[in-house]
Amino acid sequence: MSEYQYYEFRAIDSALTANQRKYLSSLSSRARVTSHLASYVFNYSDFHGDTEKLMAEYFDAMVYIANWGSRCLMFRLPPAQTAFSMEAIDADTIEPPVPDGLNDLSSAQQALGKYLEIDEAMILVAAQKNGTQPKKVTLEKWIDKLPVPEQRDYLIRLSRGESNLSLLLNKRIQELSSLKSQPQHNGENTDRRTISALIEASKVWYE
Repeated sequence: MSEYQYYEFRAIDSALTANQRKYLSSLSSRARVTSHLASYVFNYSDFHGDTEKLMAEYFDAMVYIANWGSRCLMFRLPPAQTAFSMEAIDADTIEPPVPDGLNDLSSAQQALGKYLEIDEAMILVAAQKNGTQPKKVTLEKWIDKLPVPEQRDYLIRLSRGESNLSLLLNKRIQELSSLKSQPQHNGENTDRRTISALIEASKVWYE
């Protein structure tokens, strides 16, 4: 069986400069480089670039796959979102809040689950609690709650074609709405299961 390795990098927040594209092209004669993407295929050699450095300086996401089973998915997060503490996960760890839509995954989300080798039964079991989650906050309900100067700022940035502005606006709306519903968080863990309970439930799913 011949060797196959595939690397794909994506620049989402901003386009690559001409100098950056030139450097990325120099990393391999088989490179495919555009203003927002760089991909590399190898059948008999290895990638000579530094993936972590490229992620830190050029890209927002990377996927790697090899025909012997190795795979890697990386994202670059804003500094404010990387300052979190990693807690050990054991059998008694309480499951996180169930995200909206877990019981109705898109084809792309299902493909991602398979790529990451997430047990389908675990997703199905976790999604059983999906019906208890509050509905998503609608933008129309909260947009008028934003201060007028902030509304104007978003419009100006929209007119300039700022990337991912809709994501930032929706995040701001979520923050605004959560401030109005703080009391609802009391006792939020009372109906959540442990990791061991999820594992046992997923085993039953296959029986």
